[in-house]
Amino acid sequence: MNHGVVGYESGADRAGAGTWAFGVASGERPALIAPRGLERADFGERGVAAGRWRRSFIRSLGNIDGDDPNGLDEYGRYEPMDEEPFCRMCRSCIWGPMNWALAVPPSTRDEVAVKMMGDFLSCARIFHRRFLEARTIAPLMRRSRVESRWALLLGFDPKEPYTVFAAPDGADVDRYRAFALRSRDFRIVEEW
Repeated sequence: MNHGVVGYESGADRAGAGTWAFGVASGERPALIAPRGLERADFGERGVAAGRWRRSFIRSLGNIDGDDPNGLDEYGRYEPMDEEPFCRMCRSCIWGPMNWALAVPPSTRDEVAVKMMGDFLSCARIFHRRFLEARTIAPLMRRSRVESRWALLLGFDPKEPYTVFAAPDGADVDRYRAFALRSRDFRIVEEW
């Protein structure tokens, strides 16, 4: 069983700031597991976004099993060096057309991150439908396995900037909540 929160990140430019602050305070800048197609995207920034993704690219993780409706099955591991690129990359995932992504501690092995991302993609439509219908995903998330110290799920609702932070240790969720709530643009929607 794990613990977690569903958050609403209304401040587009600061999306992921709480996760960055939490990771840095824990001694590790977050890594992002995201579709490789985002490297080629422009997002109206005249190629700046694409460069941000390329500079943070570590390695390809190949195709991840799951039911990704956008056909963006090839994922990569990205490790931005600073908060600003991480937040903008998170924004691209949150506000994109279901650019499902996962932020994890960089100490998380690739095979663990790929397994968690594959599990998330397999469940993403259930997550999305369940959240839209009942405004709760806690029962599903409680049973999910978070195999790293923590994980932040991004992009599971294509119309709203929701994120899901989960960890096996409730104390990590409490620390994350404290960092995330420092932003006036973040509010907690659900906890478990």
